[in-house]
Amino acid sequence: MGHQTRLKEPWFQLFSQFPAGPIAVATTESSMAKPNYSFEKRQREAEKKRKKQEKESRKSALRQVPGTAPAQPPDDGGQR
Repeated sequence: MGHQTRLKEPWFQLFSQFPAGPIAVATTESSMAKPNYSFEKRQREAEKKRKKQEKESRKSALRQVPGTAPAQPPDDGGQR
Protein backbone atom coordinates (compact mmCIF):
# COMPACT_ATOMS: atom_id res chain seq x y z
CA MET A 1 0.00 0.00 0.00
CA GLY A 2 1.11 3.48 -0.78
CA HIS A 3 1.78 6.20 1.70
CA GLN A 4 -1.42 8.19 2.43
CA THR A 5 -1.44 11.55 4.10
CA ARG A 6 -4.13 11.78 6.67
CA LEU A 7 -5.79 15.09 7.41
CA LYS A 8 -5.32 16.26 10.94
CA GLU A 9 -8.93 17.48 11.08
CA PRO A 10 -12.10 15.90 9.78
CA TRP A 11 -13.53 17.44 6.58
CA PHE A 12 -16.47 19.13 8.34
CA GLN A 13 -14.08 21.03 10.60
CA LEU A 14 -12.12 22.28 7.60
CA PHE A 15 -15.24 23.87 6.12
CA SER A 16 -16.57 25.23 9.39
CA GLN A 17 -14.33 28.27 8.98
CA PHE A 18 -16.51 29.45 6.06
CA PRO A 19 -19.80 31.19 6.90
CA ALA A 20 -22.94 29.29 6.13
CA GLY A 21 -25.05 31.01 3.56
CA PRO A 22 -26.37 30.87 0.06
CA ILE A 23 -24.00 29.73 -2.59
CA ALA A 24 -23.49 32.17 -5.45
CA VAL A 25 -24.80 30.71 -8.66
CA ALA A 26 -24.35 32.20 -12.09
CA THR A 27 -27.62 33.76 -13.24
CA THR A 28 -29.29 32.36 -16.29
CA GLU A 29 -31.85 33.90 -18.57
CA SER A 30 -34.60 31.90 -16.90
CA SER A 31 -33.91 33.52 -13.54
CA MET A 32 -33.92 37.07 -14.95
CA ALA A 33 -37.03 39.22 -14.76
CA LYS A 34 -39.29 38.94 -17.76
CA PRO A 35 -40.94 41.98 -19.34
CA ASN A 36 -44.64 42.34 -18.62
CA TYR A 37 -46.00 42.79 -22.12
CA SER A 38 -49.65 42.93 -21.02
CA PHE A 39 -48.91 45.87 -18.72
CA GLU A 40 -47.08 47.70 -21.53
CA LYS A 41 -49.98 47.04 -23.89
CA ARG A 42 -52.52 48.40 -21.37
CA GLN A 43 -50.38 51.51 -20.94
CA ARG A 44 -50.23 52.09 -24.71
CA GLU A 45 -53.98 51.57 -25.06
CA ALA A 46 -54.69 53.95 -22.18
CA GLU A 47 -52.48 56.59 -23.80
CA LYS A 48 -54.27 56.19 -27.13
CA LYS A 49 -57.64 56.48 -25.40
CA ARG A 50 -56.56 59.62 -23.54
CA LYS A 51 -55.32 61.26 -26.74
CA LYS A 52 -58.52 60.35 -28.57
CA GLN A 53 -60.63 61.85 -25.77
CA GLU A 54 -58.58 65.05 -25.84
CA LYS A 55 -59.03 65.31 -29.60
CA GLU A 56 -62.79 64.76 -29.30
CA SER A 57 -63.07 67.37 -26.55
CA ARG A 58 -61.20 69.91 -28.71
CA LYS A 59 -63.52 69.18 -31.64
CA SER A 60 -66.64 69.47 -29.51
CA ALA A 61 -65.40 72.76 -28.04
CA LEU A 62 -64.99 74.14 -31.56
CA ARG A 63 -68.50 72.98 -32.51
CA GLN A 64 -70.06 74.62 -29.44
CA VAL A 65 -68.67 78.11 -30.11
CA PRO A 66 -71.16 79.82 -32.46
CA GLY A 67 -69.85 81.61 -35.52
CA THR A 68 -66.57 79.76 -35.68
CA ALA A 69 -66.18 77.14 -38.33
CA PRO A 70 -63.07 75.23 -39.23
CA ALA A 71 -61.20 76.79 -42.13
CA GLN A 72 -62.10 75.22 -45.45
CA PRO A 73 -60.03 75.49 -48.59
CA PRO A 74 -61.54 77.73 -51.31
CA ASP A 75 -63.75 75.92 -53.79
CA ASP A 76 -62.19 76.08 -57.23
CA GLY A 77 -65.21 74.62 -59.02
CA GLY A 78 -63.68 71.19 -59.45
CA GLN A 79 -61.08 72.38 -61.94
CA ARG A 80 -57.49 71.33 -61.79
